[in-house]
Amino acid sequence: MYEELDRLPYEYCFEFHLSGCQIIKGKFRDLHHGVLLDEQIDLLEYMLPRCPNLKAITYEDPKYTDEGILIPKSQPNYQRMKEVVEKWMGQ
Repeated sequence: MYEELDRLPYEYCFEFHLSGCQIIKGKFRDLHHGVLLDEQIDLLEYMLPRCPNLKAITYEDPKYTDEGILIPKSQPNYQRMKEVVEKWMGQ
């Protein structure tokens, strides 16, 4: 699945942008609802070490409960994203 990605000029990548999305009836929907797909995290993990000039990773439009806690549906992949980023930062 990632074969053609290695043709990208990674040295020009300065930011990764992730936002909540989902697949609805076989179509990708960028819904900005804070829920990240497993595939987004997998792709982030694959691409991070290939981008020598990366400066930022953004997580756009997370949704919170009235108590200020990330909504339960977003928590598992948010945690995965944090772990991937922390691992990358430690390299």
